[in-house]
Amino acid sequence: MFKFLQIVILSRDRAQYLQESIESVLGQNDVDIEYEIIISDNSERNEVSELIDKFYSTNKKIKYIRRVPPLSAKHHHELVISELNSKFAVIFHDDDIFHPDYLKTIAPFILNNPPAAISCNAKIFKNKITDGKKSMHHFKSIKRFNNKQYFLEQYLVGNGGIAPYSGYVYNTSFLKKVSF
Repeated sequence: MFKFLQIVILSRDRAQYLQESIESVLGQNDVDIEYEIIISDNSERNEVSELIDKFYSTNKKIKYIRRVPPLSAKHHHELVISELNSKFAVIFHDDDIFHPDYLKTIAPFILNNPPAAISCNAKIFKNKITDGKKSMHHFKSIKRFNNKQYFLEQYLVGNGGIAPYSGYVYNTSFLKKVSF
């Protein structure tokens, strides 16, 4: 079934962070976008699957996929991207969280004249996730990417070395064409 927005959380043996990550998506303010949360579990242990079974197994917005055997990080990313069937996608990790207004903020940008990708600010979290302070990027406003060259140039260290997933919303057809 085609979806409008899929939010993929890549997880690997960090159930203690994953729950906060999931709750940050479920707790979005004033959401007018149809979305699905996909937990792609690439763990070696069972803590993530146990967490999903205990707290989220009946939530219709959440789809859980266990990768057995676990894949390399590169292959995990590639597989997740190949499985997307939505117009837009957000891909982040189990130690990342959404701002409470993330979806409300990006909605106008993907509903009207959608770009190839957009990025908001993001922060890096260490130890207890919500104590994080270090910023990944410092945008004064949402950044729109309309071509592959401009998008990939943002990853160069001289241009700020912007991390490729957290904070980005991708037009899925664009994401499937771009190679990191």
